Amino acid sequence: MSADKNGLVEVYDATQRAYFQGKLIDVDKTSVLVQFDSADGKQPGPVKWFDWTVVREVPPPTTGQTVLEEGQLVEVSYADEGSNEKPAWWEAKILQKKGPYFKVHFLCGSFPDEACEEEKIRPATPSANRGMGPLYTKQTVSLSDTKVHAYFVANEALILSVREKAQLLAIHVDKKSPQLKLIGTAQSIFTGKMLIELHMKHHEEMSRMHSGRELLASKLESEKAKRDTGVRIEFPVEKELIGLVVGKNGKNIAEARRVSGVDVVEVDQHGPKIVVIGPTQESVEKARELLEYVTERMDVRDEQVGWLIGKAGRNFKEMQEKTKITRINVDKGGNGRQPSVIIVGTARSVAAASLYMTTHLDYFEEYQKEEDEEKRLRQEPAARPPSNLVAPAPHKAGAMAKIKKAMKGGSKVVDGKKGPETAQERQLRFEIERMKEEEANRAKEDGRRNELKNRQESEEKYSRINRLKILTQWRKLMRLVKVEDLRKEIEIISQQHEREVDRKDALIQVLDRDLEDSEEQYQMALRAHLLIVDKLIDLHNSRLRGIEFEFERDLQELRDEFGSERYEMDRSHATHKKEMLDILAQMEMDFTEQENDARQEFESTREEIKNRNSEEYNVLRFTLEGLIEELERHFDSAHSNYMSTTEQRTQDFKSLTIRDQQSARTIETQMRKLQRLQDQIAHWKQKLATNGAKCEARNAAMKGERDAIARHFQELKARMNRFREREAARLQELTINSQAAITTLTERKERAEHILKLAELTRKLETEREKVLQFYESSVEEEERAASEAAEVRKSLQSSAAASKDGHPIDEWRYLDNFFKRYNKVLLDVMAIERERNRLATQNGDLRSILKQYLDGISVNEDVINNPNPLLVVNHKTNIVMPSQHRAPVAHTIVEGSHAVMLSQLAQGHQGSTI
Repeated sequence: MSADKNGLVEVYDATQRAYFQGKLIDVDKTSVLVQFDSADGKQPGPVKWFDWTVVREVPPPTTGQTVLEEGQLVEVSYADEGSNEKPAWWEAKILQKKGPYFKVHFLCGSFPDEACEEEKIRPATPSANRGMGPLYTKQTVSLSDTKVHAYFVANEALILSVREKAQLLAIHVDKKSPQLKLIGTAQSIFTGKMLIELHMKHHEEMSRMHSGRELLASKLESEKAKRDTGVRIEFPVEKELIGLVVGKNGKNIAEARRVSGVDVVEVDQHGPKIVVIGPTQESVEKARELLEYVTERMDVRDEQVGWLIGKAGRNFKEMQEKTKITRINVDKGGNGRQPSVIIVGTARSVAAASLYMTTHLDYFEEYQKEEDEEKRLRQEPAARPPSNLVAPAPHKAGAMAKIKKAMKGGSKVVDGKKGPETAQERQLRFEIERMKEEEANRAKEDGRRNELKNRQESEEKYSRINRLKILTQWRKLMRLVKVEDLRKEIEIISQQHEREVDRKDALIQVLDRDLEDSEEQYQMALRAHLLIVDKLIDLHNSRLRGIEFEFERDLQELRDEFGSERYEMDRSHATHKKEMLDILAQMEMDFTEQENDARQEFESTREEIKNRNSEEYNVLRFTLEGLIEELERHFDSAHSNYMSTTEQRTQDFKSLTIRDQQSARTIETQMRKLQRLQDQIAHWKQKLATNGAKCEARNAAMKGERDAIARHFQELKARMNRFREREAARLQELTINSQAAITTLTERKERAEHILKLAELTRKLETEREKVLQFYESSVEEEERAASEAAEVRKSLQSSAAASKDGHPIDEWRYLDNFFKRYNKVLLDVMAIERERNRLATQNGDLRSILKQYLDGISVNEDVINNPNPLLVVNHKTNIVMPSQHRAPVAHTIVEGSHAVMLSQLAQGHQGSTI
């Protein structure tokens, strides 16, 4: 295929026996639309429809290996001298060959014999291969959006590349709507469409990548600006805690940025350290609180470890909930090391946890003393033996009064010596001693009573604590008993559910068999129905093809008529356009001459004014210079006096003098520019007025021509509307006929379906012969004729193909043996393929499980944490629960007798039986 230009073809003119080159625009089933170049080659030429038989592709250029001989039919590229038309390929015959030149005779007879070079000659195409034939079609490809359409419109080299690779005849890009028109064979159109879709896909991806790159660049610029202007802080982090800082898929960093409002959070692996950049100092400090993870180790004693952890880790859990620390572990020490508690979390949470533990350890000594006192009290006897206490006498006050009274009149002392004790004194003394002993016993009794009261309060306290412990243990036991009962109930419910599932499975199997039978009957009816529908569709398609052929013929006539009229209109338009261009060229020449004259006049006037101004300027300059010199002399005398008084004023005056001179020069320059611009404005205003008066007459003439063209266009539009109305009426009539045909076909289809339903209902009553001969008739004559035809068919089959390997004829009932053998072979192949697929699916599942175990072993995610995994150790513990030593009794499935009876009835076919 020629790859010089897109869609170039050659049209054969039998009268002139020549090939004219044009561009392929459109195709249909029988003809081709070709557009020729205009005479000047700048404007598009006429467009015309041609039959496929006179159109061919442009032949490839000849190579140096082609040998041309005298008397050979060739094609010569030739154009008449003095004409503006492009050269065509004319059929000719070689008369004489001399070196690189050939003398040829044109077969059309319109040109004399000519001497041509070898480059302008190619071998003639045989008449049998002259036309292309209707093997080419067209297809329109819609583009995704306007950007892709603009890309294809601008990239012509891409269109040519697709056409060459797909071997298409032509590709046309619609510049108004986003679509492409492909012309070529079905295979080349398929390939071209695939390449265009691939180009669209890559263009969209490149556009998306470009927009993404621009977005990233803008984000980078904004991030860079934020880095340069924001508040920056850095803080170190332990290497082992980088994962906690980042979080899963960067969740912690994203949350910190959202909460604090900072712009940048980066992890520097060289530190390692965290870099935070934000708009304010408060935001970066807030982000630091959320991301600064630290590890703190607190040393404790061996006896304090259990006190810190609590029962089942309750204290640690409570501390973790209140302080929000991430992780807490206990290092038991060993090898001379002291036990310690390792706390991991943010700096704020770790400080709170450290304070929490310190406060908690402060109570350890007090609780230890309380426990020691409790042990001591439990070791003492519950009660002591009672003492011999003497109850106080009721007459205590009176007795004491009597004793005091008697002591006042006691024994008298004779000669400084005490006399002998009387009986009364002895009695009083005994009474006093007894009362003292009673008071001592009473004090001791009060002390023991207080001690027993304290013991009673302590026992009541410990009894309450023990009561709570007993209730807790009792609840645990009750829960275990309840769990065991629930398990037994679940086993019973599970057995009942299994029995119900078995019963439902049996019902499903029965229904499945019925469904398969119904499906088989439906398939038989469907096949017969499809045969009838195919025949009806073929009949309808044949009628539609006839109607379509008539429509295409009428449409081709209208196209030819429209093409000729359009050609005349284009030719007239080109003539008028050429005249208008000539007028415009003449006007531009006139304007150019007038402009040159005005410019020369302006230059002469400007030079004259410039000379006059320079003379006046020189006279004025000489006058001013004399005045300036006189003033300078006076100024110098005053200057010497003035310099002695004010030096600073002198410097200021000099600077102001310089600035004044500069301002004067600037003002003079601006005035000259202003005067020049005013002169130009006046000149162009005069020129515009002159040109406007000259062009009014020409504009009036052009307006009259435009009105005539508009009236002609309205006439053509009215003719086109009348043609459309006629075609619409024909289309309406065709639609009504199509609807009537569809209605008739629908009625016949319903009648056929009714016949098929009746046939399916009577199929069970058919005999064996009727099953073999489906169109058997019951009349005797038809039966005899059918029997004779069947005998003739049987003889022909037996004579031609119905013979076994040894040459003997095959019986009628064995005609399908080979078919069943092949069917069974195919069925076995299907079963083998299904089994192999199941084996491969099982192997794939095993490989997936092995890969999942490997990935779970090297990564940590939510499934790995929740599922048993011996490689995952958290707080020096794994999540593997050791199986209990006491195995639960094996649950035996119990099937009820009624269920077994129901299954047997279902197997025997009693679908309606109930239990």
